[in-house]
Order: sequence, then structure tokens, then C-alpha cells
Amino acid sequence: MADNTETHQLPPLELEQHQVREALRCLLHTILFNRALGPVRPVEVEAELLDLSYVRVHDEEVVAAVELSMNELCGQLERSAGRGAEAQVRLAFYEKRQGSSTWFGGQANCFWEQWFINLAVMSHEAMLLRASTMPGTTLAEGGQPPVSSRVTEVLSCITRALSERREHCPPVVSSAAVSYPWEVSVTHPREGRGAFSLGGMKRMLMQTTPPRMLS
Repeated sequence: MADNTETHQLPPLELEQHQVREALRCLLHTILFNRALGPVRPVEVEAELLDLSYVRVHDEEVVAAVELSMNELCGQLERSAGRGAEAQVRLAFYEKRQGSSTWFGGQANCFWEQWFINLAVMSHEAMLLRASTMPGTTLAEGGQPPVSSRVTEVLSCITRALSERREHCPPVVSSAAVSYPWEVSVTHPREGRGAFSLGGMKRMLMQTTPPRMLS
């Protein structure tokens, strides 16, 4: 990967396991929608679990690819249920270039931007204990720290980065494309406190076809 890849490390997001899937949908689709160029059809999604709404691209292939990445992560989290785990999801954008870095001089994926979503998955009891030790923390109904405020904080970091840094985005050269090629990779979760590590990185490469141009 090139050294000049624009990298965004998002702040750690503490969640309970049942909140992970919806939170990831919100964050991934927010980034993808803002990297979709052209006359795309937006879809507003009400995330009731998070008590917020977000906008995604109206495209079945994009939705399916996001769901696939979540299935990979959530499947691993289920194996460490109740013990706490840390995981990282990487969303990266690239362009294909002709070069000598691949066999037979074929095309290479040149990454120009990557986002790291850092998750700390905790039990409900651990979440309450952490909230009780943090001054100024407000608990939602039923004694649960509001997940909406935690996700909104990360969303704010995303929107700020999207608005501040644009010069690194390559031009879109195809009139049929409304977004750049992208891929998602998931780091296998680590159980909390260093008790056990699943270790390794399993890349889930999804060289998705960009969303179709809608007339």
C-alpha cells in the first residue's frame, strides 16, 4: 500500500454485541454514500436501535457487500460472547492502474483512502460499570448508556474528515461509475484483557462493481 494513502483512524466505539451490526451499517454506509459521485438515489434509514438516521446509496450490491462484512465480524464476536472483544473494520478505496508491480504487467489496486472503525464490544454489565465510573455520563432509560451519543461522536469525526480532506480523491474517469472501487477487511476480534487472541488478519476482499448510474 502506498505511503500517501489518506488514513482515518476513528475513535474507539464501545458497544454491546447486539448493537454492533446496526452501528456498522450506519458508519460504513455514511462513508460510502459520501464517496458516491453522480446522480445516485439516496435512501434515508431509520436506525431505531441507535435512535438516529443516516443516508445510504440505493444499490443492492453495496448493501449486500456491507452485510457480508458484518456477518464476518459478528460471527467471530458470537464466539467470545460475554467476555468482551476488540475488533477493527477497514474500509478502503482504490483505483486500478497499469503498472509493473503485478505479474505480466497487469493492473494493480492503488489505495488512496482508508478508514479504520475500531470496536470495543462489552457486556451490558461491563458497560454499566464503566459508565458509573465516568463523571458526567448520562444513562438512558433502564440504566443503559445511550448508544446514540457514542455513534454520533464517531459520525461527527467522519463528516468532519470528509469535509476537510478532499484534494486526495482521484478523478472519476468513467461516466458509468458513481463511486470508486472499494473493499472491506475485518480483523478477527481479540478477547478483552489479553486472555486469548484469535490472531491473524483474514482479508475479505470485495472488489464490488460500483453502483449503477441511475437515470
